[in-house]
Amino acid sequence: MNARRLLLSALLGVVGALLVALWSRSGAVPGARLGSLRLLWRVERPILASAPAPRKSPGASDQTVPAKVEGAPALRHSHPITPVHQRIYQENSLIGRLNAAMDRGDTAELRRVNAQYRAEYPEDGQRLQDGYDLIARCQERRTADDRAEAERLWHEQRGSTLRRYVRRYCLE
Repeated sequence: MNARRLLLSALLGVVGALLVALWSRSGAVPGARLGSLRLLWRVERPILASAPAPRKSPGASDQTVPAKVEGAPALRHSHPITPVHQRIYQENSLIGRLNAAMDRGDTAELRRVNAQYRAEYPEDGQRLQDGYDLIARCQERRTADDRAEAERLWHEQRGSTLRRYVRRYCLE
């Protein structure tokens, strides 16, 4: 079975090489030779030309959007940046700083940013704060208690974003 596959792949390789050799000698594509870097086509017009002017419908005025229609609600952004969004962005920024400190092995910075995270986001629905504390302890020195806590986190919090880091810093 393996001999057949080897023979078939060798035959296909030889046939392919012959086709490429014949194609390059025949001049089927003007100016195309193997190893040639000559352009086969030229751009007659710039690719990024200016956009054409928008078409006006018959009877349309120059003013396409009325300044204000009485009784109509004011135009709003479809996805405004609310205080909730800003809070999420700030939390993501803190998590990024925690991950950077963890990657550098800077346990002092990791603990300092985690304390700020605890103060600003006491709810911690994903239980990340305890995980970052555990990683900081494991980076400094691993103890049997830390390993037991890491194993518990590993088995119980299957969806945690810290799971792989707990494995890397506490279990390996």
